Amino acid sequence: MSARATIRTGLRVARFFILELLAYGFFLTLYLYGVLRLLQGRLAAFQDGHRTAYAFISLGLIIAQGVGLEIFTTQLIRRFSAPTR
Repeated sequence: MSARATIRTGLRVARFFILELLAYGFFLTLYLYGVLRLLQGRLAAFQDGHRTAYAFISLGLIIAQGVGLEIFTTQLIRRFSAPTR
């Protein structure tokens, strides 16, 4: 592998990393806004009265966020990567 090809591969990896980092930042901001602003009252009521339900709801939100991020970044990588031979 030539030096030029190595540099090109490194730049491609860096570009994907930056894209993924930006996507994670965007979705994390969206998630925090949604949970903290829109669900705050409902989650607080569950936290005070139904701790088990609160735990399962919180875990569900965390898992949903992770799955959503994984699906989105997989689609980003598929869209922007060069076809393999």
